[in-house]
Amino acid sequence: MLRVSTQWIRHTDIPRYWEKYTISRALRDPEAHMDKNVGGIDRTGRIVVGIVIAIAGIAALTGYWTAGAVIGGVALVIGAILLVTGTTQKCPINEAAGIDTTE
Repeated sequence: MLRVSTQWIRHTDIPRYWEKYTISRALRDPEAHMDKNVGGIDRTGRIVVGIVIAIAGIAALTGYWTAGAVIGGVALVIGAILLVTGTTQKCPINEAAGIDTTE
């Protein structure tokens, strides 16, 4: 016969190695945050190009542009990524490559 425990798991029961993946650690530890590495013309370009590509993706997905659904979906994702990295001023690819365009 299978016995099921009715005891709730406390947050202290979570192994320590799992803490590095939780959001609460990132909020508690300033070292866990990514530094700003996008600025100036790079930021402006990402925002403008991101908006244009996202609009083109939406137009392709809705049928106003005959590029196809796959192209529209890819364009929408790329536009969203550019828009988010431009507005937050944080880019993981720049971080990995060691590029910093802030003044």
